[in-house]
Amino acid sequence: MGRVGAELLNWSGVSEKDQLIYGATLGFVFLSTVEVFDGFSKEWGFSWSDIGANSL
Repeated sequence: MGRVGAELLNWSGVSEKDQLIYGATLGFVFLSTVEVFDGFSKEWGFSWSDIGANSL
């Protein structure tokens, strides 16, 4: 997700430094949102290790 976000920012003319910052942020926010929704699911559940993996 971060790479897709960075490529979209590149297409729109954003600097490379900002592409990396905003692209990584977009990916982290998206995946963290999925993890929070998992926390409300009886089948899956929230996991701090998944949040850690998302941040890497």
